[in-house]
Amino acid sequence: MKLGFRVRIAACLLALALPSAWFTWSNRDVPCFSKIHDDSIYFVCAKSLAAGTGYRITSLPGAPYQTKYPPLYPLFLSVAWRLDPSFPSNLSVALALNWLFVPLVVCLCFFLFRDLSFTDVESLALAAVLALSPSLLLLGAYLLSELAFTALLLAALLLLNRAQRPAVALAAGFAASLATLTRSAGLPLLVAGVLFLWHQRHRRSAVLYAAAMAPASLAWAWWCHGHRLATHDPFQMYYTDYLGYYLYNVDLRSLPVFFWRDADEFFSSLGSYLLAPVTGSLLARVASDVVAAAGIHGLFRLWKRNSFVRPYALFGLLYAAPLLFWHYPSNQRLLFPLAPLFLAGLYAELAAVFSMLRAGWKRPDRGQRVAAAAIAGMVASLLLAGVILQGITLSVVLPRTFALCRRDMLAERASFRWIDENLPRQARVLTHDDAFLYLSTGRKAMRVTLPPKPYYFEDRASLLAIEPELAPYARQRGFNYVSGFPFDAVLGADGGLGRELQTRLSEDPALSPVYQAGSTSLYRLR
Repeated sequence: MKLGFRVRIAACLLALALPSAWFTWSNRDVPCFSKIHDDSIYFVCAKSLAAGTGYRITSLPGAPYQTKYPPLYPLFLSVAWRLDPSFPSNLSVALALNWLFVPLVVCLCFFLFRDLSFTDVESLALAAVLALSPSLLLLGAYLLSELAFTALLLAALLLLNRAQRPAVALAAGFAASLATLTRSAGLPLLVAGVLFLWHQRHRRSAVLYAAAMAPASLAWAWWCHGHRLATHDPFQMYYTDYLGYYLYNVDLRSLPVFFWRDADEFFSSLGSYLLAPVTGSLLARVASDVVAAAGIHGLFRLWKRNSFVRPYALFGLLYAAPLLFWHYPSNQRLLFPLAPLFLAGLYAELAAVFSMLRAGWKRPDRGQRVAAAAIAGMVASLLLAGVILQGITLSVVLPRTFALCRRDMLAERASFRWIDENLPRQARVLTHDDAFLYLSTGRKAMRVTLPPKPYYFEDRASLLAIEPELAPYARQRGFNYVSGFPFDAVLGADGGLGRELQTRLSEDPALSPVYQAGSTSLYRLR
């Protein structure tokens, strides 16, 4: 590659990060902070690390150790607390730090696509598809670990493809260990990397790779074993124990239902990387499933012709398998680390289809030419629909979503100011924005996480039965206030169910209202 062409490629890659930079800058106040909840827990743990009090969830009563999320991403966010100890102004600093992974992911994707034998122009085009996707824009504007994890994952995979030399194998293992310390989902990299190198007859490199990666995974497992909170309370378990909370919610009898719902969501989320997250109609879901199937079939094509896809494909298989039996649906956020792999497979499949159609068009048989033209029209329509839907998501859906988040955040901050001025320092609050409330007021807080099993089985009665147990649970755990809507709003606690739970809460004789402003309320246990 000539120097001038390299400069142009580098300029294009940097330009691809500009839309995300603009979107992140426009939302530098982080209006959707704590909506996903994980981000606020990350930031609480980052504060604890910056303050030197250990890796703890200091927002919870008792400040238990954090044994659910690995420490690297909160450690990275702790830089924001060291640069600016004042909350919420340091959210902008943290967001700027998180956004640095956007151009890194875009550049690493370009080099990954080149490793998969795509031309420079094809690699740049595929990197552009990812860079302009709503998923990347959203992850650039949230404090979530997926961007950092994906960057480290891609770095490890690129090094694995060059791991014939022992030094590079060690570097690949080190990058993989950092990925695992960012998200536990990086563990399949150990198996995928060793199998790939062993199959390539680089046995020494395989051993060195495992030796560089395994210690970090073992150290994190040892930490969790020695510091995990000993509890059978599912609401506390949600914060500290991935496996324990999973076993609490999923058993062998319920596994088929979880698989059926998760598989449906998995394919729809994969397909929505082309069609945007549109699930309002059966036709849209079918189209997403078709796109997902095409991308997976294209990976088989890549597997046959390019060995460099194999470590990523092996990782993808091991990463995706648990998601098909998980107790939460697989959304685009969870699947983002697989997005470059999926886009590569989808492009390979589309290239093969158009090659077949071109051959059919050249045949003298008129029927075959008509069929080729019809199929080409359908594929082109699907691609056009993808462009239109992505455009609507970027220009309408995302701005509207962040505007609503900003409105809700202003209302919440007003209630937090009232809590800070009127509640005693030792008050404990049940609320859905527990970490956000703690960061704003210093009061210990927790939320009640709705169990996923009733959601999967559409068991509305079991979800509603949680409310009468709220006051007894609060008294038992030392909580004396309930703020707003204390339930996890992720799994179906919106719409009619959310309104009914809120109505029951306001009518609960064990709760006495002490603050009300718009849709925000605060109750004291009688």
